[in-house]
Amino acid sequence: VFLEEYADSIAKYNVTFTEILFPEHGMKAIEAQLKSDANNVIVFVSKNQAFITNIITQLYRHTKKYSIQVFSFLSWERYENIELNFLFDLHFHYSTSGFTNYQKNDVAAFISKYRDLYKTEPTRFSFQGYDQILYFVESMEKFGQHVLDCMPSYHKQGLHNSFIFIKETEQSGLINNAIDIIEFSEDNTLKIAQ
Repeated sequence: VFLEEYADSIAKYNVTFTEILFPEHGMKAIEAQLKSDANNVIVFVSKNQAFITNIITQLYRHTKKYSIQVFSFLSWERYENIELNFLFDLHFHYSTSGFTNYQKNDVAAFISKYRDLYKTEPTRFSFQGYDQILYFVESMEKFGQHVLDCMPSYHKQGLHNSFIFIKETEQSGLINNAIDIIEFSEDNTLKIAQ
């Protein structure tokens, strides 16, 4: 199903890949594909916590010899049996529609102002609301009555949300198509991958 879904992108970007069905072939099949002179990108489409914990532990043993990047689901971050340092050493990536990087100065400034004003901690919804209001006010100010025609050309990274609006058809409305890829980076922080 994965290959069918992304066949066009695989062809367009000339992606070289090997599909391994783990239950049939096991870790030996993955090990046979690892290259010491290349970045090894491994995409998992499983959410089975026992399987993921096992495979991550086995892959982690190869991080000294191979450069490995793992891509999968956000839910992995919450699995209690996976060591976080394994995810950092495997350069784990996941996609999300919103992410707050608490290391950034503008996020720290927002939190400070929010605490002063509301005497409580901001939630994810606080960041989302702020980002959305700021994006739309700036868009209106910048483009005036042509805002809907111009928003597809105005991309913005907020404190939590990214904005990349597209119009799928001439008759359709605008859709925020932004997705952030979050990386467990080498400096042991989470950040939006570049």
